[in-house]
Amino acid sequence: MVNQELSIRARQSVPERDGAAVLVITTDVRDRLFMTAALEALRWKLHFAQDGSEARALLAAQSIPVVIMDGDAQAPSWRELLEQMPEADASPGPKFIVVSRQADERLWAEVLNLGGYDLLPKPLDVDEVERVVRSALWEGNVTHGPVRPADSKEQFAWNAY
Repeated sequence: MVNQELSIRARQSVPERDGAAVLVITTDVRDRLFMTAALEALRWKLHFAQDGSEARALLAAQSIPVVIMDGDAQAPSWRELLEQMPEADASPGPKFIVVSRQADERLWAEVLNLGGYDLLPKPLDVDEVERVVRSALWEGNVTHGPVRPADSKEQFAWNAY
């Protein structure tokens, strides 16, 4: 019963709030609960999709500047999802962040080369998720409130990475 309740809560979008929006594409309930806990306090709208078709529908219906994708999903893979996502005509498209247990320099380079924004390693870290999402929002000039890096020293270190 408890797992079913958690599953239902994790599938639904977090209620609308002030600020930017983040879309999480995953079927893993634990990842959904983690992202909810990590990003909910930041007052960002948080949406979930099971697959690429749900994600495309959400992206077509509203402006979502950051998409977090499960890199370990078997079908469709993050590569297929990234290729299927529509390109924005007039404005910059969403920043795609891939999450994977297989995170290494090779995969990070592949994500960047295919148009992704960044790669987050599993197990996920709350501070790292928040930092990468903030950075994606800040870089995309999607500032609906104070979505700036903590300080310029941290931003410089990140840019040199």
